[in-house]
Amino acid sequence: MISITRRKFAALACSGMIAVSTFAAGSAIAQEKITVGALRFTSHAASFVAFERGYFKEQGLEVEFKFFQAAQPMAVAIAAGDVDFGVTAISGALINLAKKGAIKVVGGALHEEAGIDGQMILVSQKAFDEGVTTPAMLKGRTYGITQAGSSFQYMASKIAAKEGFCRKLALLLVH
Repeated sequence: MISITRRKFAALACSGMIAVSTFAAGSAIAQEKITVGALRFTSHAASFVAFERGYFKEQGLEVEFKFFQAAQPMAVAIAAGDVDFGVTAISGALINLAKKGAIKVVGGALHEEAGIDGQMILVSQKAFDEGVTTPAMLKGRTYGITQAGSSFQYMASKIAAKEGFCRKLALLLVH
């Protein structure tokens, strides 16, 4: 298995988008307009930094971001051609669309490693004051996610299964 940091991924993702766009256009001389799907999450920070620093423009790309509230709608937008590229999580929609050949997954975006913040489980101050300090203590508590079928629901179900308190995960409740 290949291990990749977020910084390496950002460089690879930008290079990949540039290569695909340049190949498709045949030339990087003229500014090619592309639409990139994004979430307002830190996982998308590399795209925003590249935009602000002018990396896309340097490569002949005029980038417009289209923002989504969750991963599934972005996968659908990519398949429909409403966006050209996107960094999104593995979701039911993404898997189904990829199986049908409507989208292609060309790389991974996140890799958790010590010292680098990534996906986290957050609890309210009240829950923390009540002693919730580990995933095992989430049993019976409300768990918020972006949408049903999202990567967050998947991860919540994996946590519940690992901790042995749930075989199935209700939409917003870990039992």
